[in-house]
Amino acid sequence: NLSDESILALTRLHGETIKVLNLDRCSRITDASLLAIANSCPLLNDLDISNCPITDSGIAALSCSEELNLQILSISGCSRISNRSLPFLIQLGKNLLGLNLKHCNSLSNKSVNMLMGNLWNCDILC
Repeated sequence: NLSDESILALTRLHGETIKVLNLDRCSRITDASLLAIANSCPLLNDLDISNCPITDSGIAALSCSEELNLQILSISGCSRISNRSLPFLIQLGKNLLGLNLKHCNSLSNKSVNMLMGNLWNCDILC
């Protein structure tokens, strides 16, 4: 099971070349990994962090990155992501083509509907 330390090492050594990163069900991945990814992976276009214990702060870190150009983001089953992530998801959504929100139980229907209204170029699974 990967940890923040593994992701920090991976992004430090290979961040410039990573295009797809699947961390689904990596229970030791936290917001620290997302900050490293946001700062080190400019070519990353597909990120799956489903079922990881990340929070709104991790989504904020991704959205603040000027280098990141995500096209597909899966946060399915991330129960710590709440309505506070809404502005960050909208910011990320400017480039997103796909967003998986399945089983994000802390996101309200109102927030999901707002995302759908703002991200009309993005296919949203919920």
